[in-house]
Amino acid sequence: MRPAISLRKKSDGEIFSGREKSWRTSCRSIGALSIKWKRTKFGFECGKVVVYTFVIPHADLLPICHLSMFYLPLIVRKSLSVTMNALLPCSCVLCHAHQSKILCTDCQTNYFRRATSRCKQCALTMPPGANTPRCGDCLQNPPSFDTSIVACDYAAPRDQMVLALKFGHQLALAPLFARMLRDAILQNTPDSLPDFLCAVPLGENRLRERGFNQATEIARPLAQHLGIPFAVQAMHRIRETSQQSSLTPDARVKNVKNAFMLDEAWLSKVKGAHIAIVDDVMTTGMTLHEIATMLKRFGAEKVTNYVFARTPPHFY
Repeated sequence: MRPAISLRKKSDGEIFSGREKSWRTSCRSIGALSIKWKRTKFGFECGKVVVYTFVIPHADLLPICHLSMFYLPLIVRKSLSVTMNALLPCSCVLCHAHQSKILCTDCQTNYFRRATSRCKQCALTMPPGANTPRCGDCLQNPPSFDTSIVACDYAAPRDQMVLALKFGHQLALAPLFARMLRDAILQNTPDSLPDFLCAVPLGENRLRERGFNQATEIARPLAQHLGIPFAVQAMHRIRETSQQSSLTPDARVKNVKNAFMLDEAWLSKVKGAHIAIVDDVMTTGMTLHEIATMLKRFGAEKVTNYVFARTPPHFY
């Protein structure tokens, strides 16, 4: 028989039975917090905050005592989540609708749920009726990397998400990018997953100015989703380079030439390994090509790109 669990309101001692379908409180799924809102001429303001505690009869405690420590972290985590969502409302990054998620369901359906046929190697959109897994450019001038998987195209309004992360310091977008990349990887990975992940490194000056590496912020939660080790210090940018977005395609080749180097501690680990490179945007692919060239020079067997957004060719 299910033990009788009830909630006791600390303010007046009133008890609500755990078997009732309605708790008459906003936190019935957690049983930890009730927030009452009041309407003012300026909108809604947080009013009375009431804390609830679990009340379990002594006779019913023994059958569930071995589960209490298991559920306690979940209860605390969900309680904090409910509290933060109530006190610090969130809005959709694209349509700015007030809701609990950083990207609303409508925007995710409209901008991220469209199946697109892409080149296996560079992830450009393939023309209708294409009978080859690679595009013409990859067949004529194959890059050093073997596969590229992206979550979307770098086009409006999705490009605003990338700009908000990179230049607007909206670091909360990085876990969202990682989840979308995870879904794309699991849908498009016919073989085994890579042995470890690496992020495209920034130069010391750029990292000092920006304060973070957006590729690292995406790669860290992505590695957790996939269960793959994240090699944070495996690669380094050994010289400062100009921003690729401000250069012509020919200048981009010279800009990143011999700009990356493998850390000495990883020289023996990359031999025969399948390595994934994580980045936020892939435009011409020259940065990823240079990194893949360096990794294969040290013995890597396969290099895969995991990139959030792919720039269509008419944008560069």
